[in-house]
Amino acid sequence: MKKHGQIELYQLFFLLVHVQIGVSVVTLPYDLYLVADGDGWISILIAGVVIQIFILLFGIVIKRYPNDHLFQIAEKVFGKGPGKVISFFYIAYFIYLGVFILNKYALIISAWMMPFTPNWVLISLIALISLYIITAELPIIARFFVLSSLIFIVYIVFGLYALKNMDITYILPIGDAGTDKIMKGIFPAILAFNGFGTLFIFAPFTKGKSQQITKVASIANAFVTLFYLFIIIVTLVVLSPSEIVLVPEPVLYLVKSFTFKVIERPDLLFTAIWVVLVITTYALFIYTASLGMQQTFNMRQRKTAVYIGIAISFFISISFKGTYTLVTFTNMDQEISTIFSIIFPLLIVMYIVIFGKRSEESE
Repeated sequence: MKKHGQIELYQLFFLLVHVQIGVSVVTLPYDLYLVADGDGWISILIAGVVIQIFILLFGIVIKRYPNDHLFQIAEKVFGKGPGKVISFFYIAYFIYLGVFILNKYALIISAWMMPFTPNWVLISLIALISLYIITAELPIIARFFVLSSLIFIVYIVFGLYALKNMDITYILPIGDAGTDKIMKGIFPAILAFNGFGTLFIFAPFTKGKSQQITKVASIANAFVTLFYLFIIIVTLVVLSPSEIVLVPEPVLYLVKSFTFKVIERPDLLFTAIWVVLVITTYALFIYTASLGMQQTFNMRQRKTAVYIGIAISFFISISFKGTYTLVTFTNMDQEISTIFSIIFPLLIVMYIVIFGKRSEESE
């Protein structure tokens, strides 16, 4: 782990926050409203509790394998051959998430800011900036993410300002959507937390004991849950139900309605800030994939794996066209993410607990 550098506990917090809050933050209120109506905020709260349960389960694995990341654990638990197969699928999954982020980002930017700019140009900007960031070692990357976290303050300020036009009746009566819809909303809500499983990746690089790491991950989950809750409630109480269903990016639509004497188009400023979140999320997924490639294929330099991951995600992304492709990709994301973020990690935890697996350095 030393060759990748060690990060502090507070830096782990910001890494976990950024890997979860990204491209979907501007569409989440819309996605939940389609399923749970005005009670989508309840679904996100329940999803946060579910993720917390998973974090506590992950803590068991971290305690038993304190110096190993996901790809090393797979080889130690299931054997070298099967472990490498599992690692290969996870590498493909993380690159897939990168492709999903690039495509959704390009579609939103084309719709709101640059309708005549080719997608390959928009995607190239994200890919090149991310390449510059993740070729550095993890401590340097973590410092950048700590600094870029200041943008969350901007989101909160915009949200508080929007509340001057709120109408609380839009989400009343509470529970009107019904239990069935609220429970159905939990699934897309959990997908908004996509990336919480990277705790398996960053834990061995973090200074501190497994209990401290699990505690920090829990605090990060609480922050992400409350942040999403804030964004969703603000959107639901400011925009009418008839408006939300017409705009797939209600957060951007909301900001566009603002008028300031100093800033003529606040939505452009907000979108530019949102792009930073897109970059950080995409960069972390490609970093994770590169770490897996280095371990699985015995590469000397992680930078080589970074170039490969960026290239693959870039060329796949520019080959996809239109909204229909993104919808298909989103449907795939729901199924694939369920397998790799929920089902398979749960199976790993159960296997380790049942068969008493642990490393020699276990706490």
